[in-house]
Amino acid sequence: MIRIAMIEDDAVIRQNVTAFLKKDNRFTITASAGSVEEGLEAFKTHVPDILILDIGLPGMSGLSAIRLFREKFPDTDIVMFTVHDDPAPIFEALCSGASGYLIKTTPFADIARSLNELHNGGAPMSPQIAR
Repeated sequence: MIRIAMIEDDAVIRQNVTAFLKKDNRFTITASAGSVEEGLEAFKTHVPDILILDIGLPGMSGLSAIRLFREKFPDTDIVMFTVHDDPAPIFEALCSGASGYLIKTTPFADIARSLNELHNGGAPMSPQIAR
């Protein structure tokens, strides 16, 4: 099973995505947090294979956290999950070590496909970002 953690401050989005992924037998949810600080606490006992990370978070931003997570958990892939489709944060996220970039409007089935792709060595990106 692919161990997934999600850091997303919007509780409804976080709950909906994790509930969908729990139904897929390829995934197990190891942590679900509303901030980087909560996520770091959860990672003390459950290090995921993939972290789904929002950019705009209370406290430390997702962009600032990428390098921190890459240093502390080098085997964890990070996929950004955000409303931002501006080139600057996308470029910063990828240069900081994110392995993928998905827009929050991505259908759940495509999120699952993208996480599987990432786990198998790919670099998933929402089509509007890739263009």
